[in-house]
Amino acid sequence: MQKFALAFCLASGLAFAQTEDENLSLSDLMNIKLQTGSFLELDLAKSPISMTLISQEKIDLSGARHLSELLEIYVPGFQYMYNKWNGMQWGMRGVANDRNTKFIVLVNGHKMNTEARDGFFQEVELGLLGDVERVEVLRGPAGLVYGSGAIAGIVNIVTRKVNGKNAIEASVQGGMWKNLGQTSKEVDIRSYSTPATGHELVATLGWKQSDGVGNGNSRLYGNPHWPYPSGKPNPGGVPADGSAWSTPGNWRSSLDWNWNRLRVYMRGSRQVSEAGGLFVKDPWPTVLGNPGDAVAANAKWNSVVDSIGKTGNLLDAQGAWKSWTTRIGASTDTAGARAAWLSDSLSLVSLRNAAPKTAGSALIDGKSVSPTDPLWSQTESWATNRREYVSENLLADATWSQPVGDNEVKLHLAWDGNTNRIQREMRAGYAETYANDERNSFIEETFGERRYTLGALYLLKSVPKLQLAAGYELRIDEIGDDLSGRNAQAEKATHKIVSDVTYYNNAVYAEGFYDVSDILGVHAGYRWDGHTRTIDLGGTHNGKLALVYQPAKGHSIKLIGQTSSNNGSADNYEFNRNNFNDNNQPYTQVHFEKPGEKPGLGSAIVYGVTEEQLHELKPEKVYSFELTSTHQFNEASVAPSISYNMVRDLFAWDQKLFRIVNVGEYNHLDIDLEASWKNRWVSVGANHGVQMVVNTDVDGQATQFAIARYTRDTLVDGTVKQYPVYAQMPDGSYIPVVNSASPTTTTTVNPVKTQITADGSSFLSLASNVTKFWVDVQPFPWMTIHTDMRVFWGLDGRDSIAAVDEAKGMDYANITRDAMVKWNMGLQFKLPAATKLSLYAYDLLGESEGDLAIHSLRWQQRGADDHSDLFAVDQRSFAAKIEKAF
Repeated sequence: MQKFALAFCLASGLAFAQTEDENLSLSDLMNIKLQTGSFLELDLAKSPISMTLISQEKIDLSGARHLSELLEIYVPGFQYMYNKWNGMQWGMRGVANDRNTKFIVLVNGHKMNTEARDGFFQEVELGLLGDVERVEVLRGPAGLVYGSGAIAGIVNIVTRKVNGKNAIEASVQGGMWKNLGQTSKEVDIRSYSTPATGHELVATLGWKQSDGVGNGNSRLYGNPHWPYPSGKPNPGGVPADGSAWSTPGNWRSSLDWNWNRLRVYMRGSRQVSEAGGLFVKDPWPTVLGNPGDAVAANAKWNSVVDSIGKTGNLLDAQGAWKSWTTRIGASTDTAGARAAWLSDSLSLVSLRNAAPKTAGSALIDGKSVSPTDPLWSQTESWATNRREYVSENLLADATWSQPVGDNEVKLHLAWDGNTNRIQREMRAGYAETYANDERNSFIEETFGERRYTLGALYLLKSVPKLQLAAGYELRIDEIGDDLSGRNAQAEKATHKIVSDVTYYNNAVYAEGFYDVSDILGVHAGYRWDGHTRTIDLGGTHNGKLALVYQPAKGHSIKLIGQTSSNNGSADNYEFNRNNFNDNNQPYTQVHFEKPGEKPGLGSAIVYGVTEEQLHELKPEKVYSFELTSTHQFNEASVAPSISYNMVRDLFAWDQKLFRIVNVGEYNHLDIDLEASWKNRWVSVGANHGVQMVVNTDVDGQATQFAIARYTRDTLVDGTVKQYPVYAQMPDGSYIPVVNSASPTTTTTVNPVKTQITADGSSFLSLASNVTKFWVDVQPFPWMTIHTDMRVFWGLDGRDSIAAVDEAKGMDYANITRDAMVKWNMGLQFKLPAATKLSLYAYDLLGESEGDLAIHSLRWQQRGADDHSDLFAVDQRSFAAKIEKAF
């Protein structure tokens, strides 16, 4: 099937076609003055970078549903995955982090990344790409121009301009998933006008809603992470709880005003993405807690009440227990029974009230499952299956340029505000009568920041053969409140998600390009950033040195050496939701993840940490050496690249310490090859990316941290369970009890092995080889056929880990060995009256079950040893769009 699909796409691409007259030629593309990767005015041929340009025409023909899919279609090596606790994650050039903090995303050169926690998250799934003129993707580090975060790549979204036209463009799109019962809708309106001489105005508004693939229609393979019981095999995967690809409504609006040398750009967006399709099915959504425990607790409670004969004690679980133990005598009060009682995270009153709701069996894959089933009774998720990620962003950006003779001064002033929120999806089947902390639309956490940017740049152009830029930028980040003024966990105004803190970053930089001769140019630059958390370390220093050799017209060879740094985010450097109590006081001693709740099975212990320890984190550092080139041969172009990168002082989450640690290093080799061919009939593009770990000692990087040892009770009741022994503090919170016989121990931290590479050669979260191609054919001037394909040649970096799970009966759909294929197609018609009709088919090979399940899979970005979930979410869907200009 895969071979047939590949052959069909290639044949269809080479059969016909004529490209549109307005398409840019390859020569035009090489001469575009880039807005990304430099302060200078350089075209693609001279820029010492590896760059992929995605034009508006490519965006339109591909029908890409969001920015992440667009980048994956066209950018060598780029791939996206999921962390179901954080949302969609990007991977490229040897980086696949659990948050998008190592990529920088710009809109018209304006930095969108935040400092609070997640880097860039606002528009990874937003869609609504109708306002985009082109996307410039710089592959690899870029610390000289962009400062912190420019580790793996830069994505600059360049929006559409008036370009001399006065018009309104409107598009309406409708879609349907393979089951024909789930739909998507999208509306996008753009206005271009010249209201007065020297003035240009672009206004846009877009809205999108999607039902997704449908609740329970996707599946989880591999060894799904909690709430699925780790290590419990279920051949053929397990059904998911919600609907992948769904959103109740995203929107984007913008206003772009140009007046002579002044440009003011304003943008607002709201992205809502629902994570239900990434979580295992909750068979008893009306039950709060383990349904099997509820049944057992109900029987136990009735026994207690019958023995005591006092129904009044129903209102006081602890009082009832004391009365019960007094009546029957201490000898009957076994340690196991008492520990089980005390460790319940809900009172027995709540459990008794919940127990009647567990009556009856649930239907899982056509099989009747009882509430005491040893597997499914443990998947109840305490409402986490309904996680909904909400991001809201506002920006206002003003740039002004002033000629100074032959030279130029540019000034930049900007303001941003954002909300980063996790709330609960409104979904049928879940009880609407829970207590306040479990109701639908409950906000689990919300926070945000305000950002202020002021910059000045001087461009020297008056010296022959020399371009020189020097500048200064001040960025102020006020971290804490979201756009509605809230910084709260579980809707508790006195429990912050992140410390209220203000960061300052002062940056000075200089960059120059000198034409030594007609065929040789030298590029050099230096940047210093003094951030609030790095200034005591001397700030961060990043430089770049490159040679650009152009032996003939259309050919350019570039040798590049550069460095880039990455600061931590505020929840790395400051106290966060895991450190604060409900009075906004940080714990400096050990505590449970939820100190206000009675500890139960698996309650996470959070080790105390001081601000001094948090502030000791050093910035990550990358040293990169790259040889790249571009070659144009009439209607064809080729752009190979090879780079060697060294990552130092790696930031990584450690589950035992329950915080980010600053240990580990690895080296990686990346090889990219882009090729394209274009004539009046056909346009074809292909690329291949290789990413591999090299010269890295995996096992030798284990680091020991001294920690306290805490006592746990072992209960033998059919199975062995470990409950932490705890003490209750005067404020009502609970703390774990230190084991007096053996008070200290050590924990081993090796994030390189658990999150980067297990075998020292292949990445855990990145396919080592990815092949992509796209074809546009035009058999008639009014019709264009498009197809694109991405082939991920197996996640071989997980082979040794998956083999262990497969031996236990878990199904990985051969993802470590077989190729995953993502295949889309499109058909576009130019109709009379400035009207265009586009038809799209997505993930044509994607099925959630059977032999084709591998083509629907996305994988869990690895953040811990047991994060090996595979999500069957890339399922077949169709859409039609009609666009008209007025």
